[in-house]
Amino acid sequence: MNYREIKDINYFYFSILKKKGHYKSYPLLYLVLLLFLKSFVFFFKDLLNLNFVLFLFTKVFFFANTQNQKNALLNIYFELNHPKIFYTIGKKSDGNMKQVPHFFPTLLSLFFLPKFLSHYLHASAHEKQLIRLSKNDIMLSYGYYYFFLSNIRLSMPKAIILSNDHTYQQRILLKIAKTKNIPVFYFQHASVTDRFPTLNFTLSFLEGEYARSLYVQNGSDIEKIKLVGMPKFDKYYKRINKRSNIRTIGIASNLLDNIQRVRHIILLIRKYHPDLAIIYRPHPAIFSKKFRHIKKNVTREILSLPSLIISSPFKEDSFEYLSRIDLNISNQSGIHLEAALLNVMPINFPFISDRKEDAYGFIKNKLVEDVQNEKELFRLIEKYSNNRPYIRNKAKMYVNTINTPYDGKSTQLAVRYLHESLTGK
Repeated sequence: MNYREIKDINYFYFSILKKKGHYKSYPLLYLVLLLFLKSFVFFFKDLLNLNFVLFLFTKVFFFANTQNQKNALLNIYFELNHPKIFYTIGKKSDGNMKQVPHFFPTLLSLFFLPKFLSHYLHASAHEKQLIRLSKNDIMLSYGYYYFFLSNIRLSMPKAIILSNDHTYQQRILLKIAKTKNIPVFYFQHASVTDRFPTLNFTLSFLEGEYARSLYVQNGSDIEKIKLVGMPKFDKYYKRINKRSNIRTIGIASNLLDNIQRVRHIILLIRKYHPDLAIIYRPHPAIFSKKFRHIKKNVTREILSLPSLIISSPFKEDSFEYLSRIDLNISNQSGIHLEAALLNVMPINFPFISDRKEDAYGFIKNKLVEDVQNEKELFRLIEKYSNNRPYIRNKAKMYVNTINTPYDGKSTQLAVRYLHESLTGK
């Protein structure tokens, strides 16, 4: 692969990530040594998980490497009546999912270190910073490319189904599949922005008109897009909140939030509304080693508060959390849309002093109640405490199945389209 192809595969780093943010840029020597260390670690990890399998013939091949991506595909996987297999990364193989081994792609990446270093030396200063910021992701993309290429050559799956369009493993699979004339289908797994790449899939399944309009603006073919709503929501359709009062408030934080300010808001709610229960949900990424400094702050500032109910992102998904509350307070996050689907009032609150752009259009499209400060926040809580409006219809432009016969039946609609494309019927 040439450097242009490497940049395209690593679209997330070279096109979406514009600045450091909360990520750390690492010295190049550290990254090279880390790759060697990972090869040994992954060797022993894969030995302990000998249930992984390589790609099998004629199967429809599902692939995901985060929990959110898996959630977007699981309903489709279980309902699709075709020979199939689900591959994942970072999860031990079980009856439904098979693990893609880490060791082989990492070992292959070591052989391509000279090529990587050559590309690095010819990169611009800004690109070098992005490469170091990626930790080992860009290095590993060399090994994953040839690992996936060799397996797909041997197995020639009937189709590949993904739920991410901008991270390197998925883009590698898409690139290889296109050269082998293997159909690739994409399912939207989260809210999208105008920074996402053009859709180059056989067929893309999006949640609503807003996502479709953004993708069409960046050059995607509207004829290769189907609107199917949000399949992962289906099993929660009967749990739409119909209460008219507020009994429980949820606060969901993300990686960029000022944890001291989150704690301050929790304490103020307790002070002015002692009758309300509070559930706090931290972002799952803070529990990874990469963000241990944020985990330390969250543990010290919030998790230690007495009588605070904690929603663990590893024990319940976001819809389970939202089904227990009446109002959700978050900074800009896709959880606002999920809250609206359950008729849980979404309030956009700046837990950071530097307000970010309206990335998902939630403020512009009035999906959320946007407040600027504590005074406005508590005015809203007071206003809706016994008169909570029905706000679910505001999400219609994001999830097109709302108030249609397929409301709560998105999986059925998506599987029908997918089956028609796979069989030509």
